[in-house]
Amino acid sequence: MGVAFLYFGGLGFVAGLGIGLFAATTGRRALLLVAVGALLVAAVFALAWLRAPHSAEDADYSCSDCGQWLGRWWEGWLVLFFGALNWIGWTIGVVLARGLHAGNAARRELREQRGAN
Repeated sequence: MGVAFLYFGGLGFVAGLGIGLFAATTGRRALLLVAVGALLVAAVFALAWLRAPHSAEDADYSCSDCGQWLGRWWEGWLVLFFGALNWIGWTIGVVLARGLHAGNAARRELREQRGAN
């Protein structure tokens, strides 16, 4: 259960929500955080690619489903799949945090209008 949560977008969601609560105070900042999430996925993908062996002879045979992809012996599509799921979770977390900020701002403005009448 816990590992599935991490791989299938839960970690991205929690991280995006947590960072979004601090930084997604405007729409522009929320868009910037979504872009940062995409960069993080690209960095993890690049790191996995760099760590993958060059050929099956260099591999330790622990990966039965691996194949030659982008010049390395690994499951690149699997890394890309989990990265995309976590980026979607990250984006949902950031959008939810932005919505909470917008709701609080609207509530604050409504209180000020009611107090002024």
